[in-house]
Amino acid sequence: MQTIASNDIPLIFSAYGIDIGEGYNESIGKARRVVRRSQYWCKKCRSSFTLDHNYHGMMGSYSGFNDSVVYCPNCGHRHENWWRGPHHIYVFSCGNRDETETAPVTANLSLQEGKDTLALLARFQTVSYRDIEGNDDRYAVHYAKRREEFRFNIRKRTAEFIIRDGRGNAPTVRYPIGNPFDGRVFGDSLLLQVESSNHSEEFREGTVNLLKTLRDRARKMWQRIHGHDIGSLFVGYGRQYGRLLFPLVNIAYRLAYADADNLPSFFNASRCVREAAWRDRVMSMEDLEKYGDLESVRKAKDSVSAIIGLFGLPDKPVVRKLLNADIFTAPELARIFEVTDDMGYAQALWHLMQDKTGKGSRPSRFDYCCRKLNTAQMYGFLRALAEHYPVRSIIAHLRRLEWQELEDTKRMLEILLPERRDAFWRERPKLKDLHAALVQATKHQREEGFPLEVPEHIRRRLTMQVDQLRFYLPEHSRELMQIGDELHNCVRTYDENMRVGKSYIVPVTDDNGKLVACLEVRESQLVQAKLKHNKPVSDNRELNGEVIKWAGSAGLEIKTKDIRLVMPEEEPLLLPMPQAAAM
Repeated sequence: MQTIASNDIPLIFSAYGIDIGEGYNESIGKARRVVRRSQYWCKKCRSSFTLDHNYHGMMGSYSGFNDSVVYCPNCGHRHENWWRGPHHIYVFSCGNRDETETAPVTANLSLQEGKDTLALLARFQTVSYRDIEGNDDRYAVHYAKRREEFRFNIRKRTAEFIIRDGRGNAPTVRYPIGNPFDGRVFGDSLLLQVESSNHSEEFREGTVNLLKTLRDRARKMWQRIHGHDIGSLFVGYGRQYGRLLFPLVNIAYRLAYADADNLPSFFNASRCVREAAWRDRVMSMEDLEKYGDLESVRKAKDSVSAIIGLFGLPDKPVVRKLLNADIFTAPELARIFEVTDDMGYAQALWHLMQDKTGKGSRPSRFDYCCRKLNTAQMYGFLRALAEHYPVRSIIAHLRRLEWQELEDTKRMLEILLPERRDAFWRERPKLKDLHAALVQATKHQREEGFPLEVPEHIRRRLTMQVDQLRFYLPEHSRELMQIGDELHNCVRTYDENMRVGKSYIVPVTDDNGKLVACLEVRESQLVQAKLKHNKPVSDNRELNGEVIKWAGSAGLEIKTKDIRLVMPEEEPLLLPMPQAAAM
């Protein structure tokens, strides 16, 4: 292969550090004596030094350690950390670090071209606080070379990512890329560090030009081999995955989905934003796997035909039109055709749901984090309605309702016990009266109460006698009402949480059978501990200690400020806790 473009980046980070523990500084105030001790390596003078960062507070609830600027004591060079400006220090993570974790010092990027293939090569000089055998060595920096390759086979429409370390030419990592839902490459590639907040920004022009050359050559090679234009391959690189990674993944994706649009911006966002966008688009894990079946996409006559086949959608013009506009609407279309197989009703329902959920305005990638709607659950609710009412009537009803009322109707239907839900549907309430009928049904259920069928292993784990106190689990929702009346709190509203196993309420009585406290346990954690009138258990020192003993015996982690693990001017109340067991 022939090298057609290259770019050298002689400096990426000016210093590298790792936290080595906490210490104490007796010279500062008692409340702030804790310091964070870090080990640094300065690239400028190639020396190591240890530095203590003093605790500092900030406005609001944030507090941390003063590490915005680090000066090398050997050469005096100023290194700036991330939160007050350019990120000139690479900080290795602590704890269970990956054995292969390295950080780039320099980089050489080159673009190579063959007859049917393009490849972007990245050669790095790296440093690590692990030796060649993978042993942790926090007081010495170890050097290594590393080579990464993004190889695009234009004729076969495939792409792969390859890593070769400095110990040989054999690949240490190799896998195909192009599946937009496979994010491994974002965690594996050191190109993540070629971005705008460190010294690689000084070589931005060369990096951008190299990327532009790759796009242009890929487009021309596609035209020569396949006889038509693949279209623009440009996407913004953003700030999440460096300057190169997302554009490279987009090119790999377009080789398979040649006639689709480039990847939407939400793919170039943080993991929480991406996952929120997938949920908003009603994507299950099975749906993600279907999009990742690149071999089926390449074999089909076009991308839309492949997606129609993978999702079992009807091959109709209206479906093709929607998929051509956005290839990632297939999961939601599949949910609609589970509600109705009539094309006219399906089209009306599609536009109605886009309007109700606000998705017709194409939210930005940041809007997804603020969206509280669970569209997948709403389609399940519509399927349940379609079993009892004509779809035509459902669509007309949806047009009259606000989304909040629809959500409220769905929630009340889910609250009903299965036998009550069956009886409710047998009464056949009118669709326009559905909300009011559910209000009455849920009210009757709450008034009559229902048994709290707690799994036996949970009951055995949380029920016990600790000295003079008895910890137990209520067996009926009416007991929660009585507990709430006696302790003057809202514990009666937790009956649904207990019924579905979301959390468990544990009342506490003394040796006379008098109710003294009420606890909430969620996922092997004690999250609330209240006395009468919602006062924290820590107001009663003796009871506070007994609850700590109970939590230790039950293997619970204490995650609430209602419990004081250490009382002022006293010895610690909490002995080493047992390992928390899974609920």
